[in-house]
Amino acid sequence: MKPLLLSLFLLTPSLALAQDGTAVWGWEDDAITQTPAQRDTKPNWNGTTGVMWNEQPLRETLGNFARINSIGFMLDRRIDPGTPVSLDLKQVTVRDVFEQAAAQCGLGFCERETVAYLGPPDAAELLQLLIALRSEQLAKLPKAKRDAMLLPKPFRAEAFDTPVATLQRLAEETGFDGTAFDRLPHDVWLEIDFPNESACAVFSLILIGFDQTLAVSRDATKLAPIPIPRELVVVREYKGQVARQLTEAELLSLAPDASIASISQGISIETPLEQLAKIEMLIAKRTTEYNAQQRRTSTQQNPAGDALTRLQNERLTVPPFSGALDKTLKTLAERMQIELIIDEKSFAAKNVRIDTQISTSFDQATATEVFEKCLAPVGAKFRFEGETVTVFME
Repeated sequence: MKPLLLSLFLLTPSLALAQDGTAVWGWEDDAITQTPAQRDTKPNWNGTTGVMWNEQPLRETLGNFARINSIGFMLDRRIDPGTPVSLDLKQVTVRDVFEQAAAQCGLGFCERETVAYLGPPDAAELLQLLIALRSEQLAKLPKAKRDAMLLPKPFRAEAFDTPVATLQRLAEETGFDGTAFDRLPHDVWLEIDFPNESACAVFSLILIGFDQTLAVSRDATKLAPIPIPRELVVVREYKGQVARQLTEAELLSLAPDASIASISQGISIETPLEQLAKIEMLIAKRTTEYNAQQRRTSTQQNPAGDALTRLQNERLTVPPFSGALDKTLKTLAERMQIELIIDEKSFAAKNVRIDTQISTSFDQATATEVFEKCLAPVGAKFRFEGETVTVFME
């Protein structure tokens, strides 16, 4: 199979109450009586809940359920919003409700951090990967436009807005010309309310319903919809414990045309877009399971459940020393009992070697201070997420 070229700028690369017939158990009872300002605005996909729905309309019912749980909801425009859904669930997670509703209706489900998307199964598989690929490409734009497209923030479109008007307004807000979105059908939609999503994700969530994705002009001034290039061959790296545990057999069962190679901290996969999307879904599922297990283990040892909290009272003192940056970071991560991921591609993009020799020392330093001091000589950044620290170049 001859790979296609992946270009930088073209992706050739009133709180609504539960309705009649709905009963909710556990902490959801309190959520129903609270105003949006009183509720926790951070989605809790793992929160315990329950529902009893009998032939309820899909979009209205799941939209209400999503709002109660501070989650944005997007039903693909190709799906009948009145599709009946019947569920009787107790002591399940919020995620389970969306998954089982989707399965009952023969739909696919894609979980963003703050948005639940339901649509055709192939679209649900592709969505997360399309957002990830587009985000990686947009990260190479000048800072102002990069931040406008990639930094998450609340997004809302009012009732009866058309997708064209919504996308053109969003394009203008992010500093682009969006007149090309006029080629899309002029549907009229209900309101859209996403608690915290990047503009890149919003564009993708709306465009997937037209079987389109986002393209940026070569001069980075215009945005336009383009058909999803399903036969595009993409190379993508996956790092971390989950990626390292995947077997070649299970990967090839999902992507028979894939070329798979081991890399530092993970795997590299080259395969057509649609096959890669299936792998992306598998990795997302395994990551959710892995993170849940890590949270359970961490909570047993530390009620706050994250490395920074666990390490907040620890201090590290080390006399002056010299060593390679990557080996130093690995030693420190082992000492802190956290997983280290180094984004080697971002280092290469800035022509910075990950084995750069550094000289430093620590005197009663916190975990954050340790990484700040080690990374200062090369100007790298880091972020803690649960029990993982990721090191990268901006």
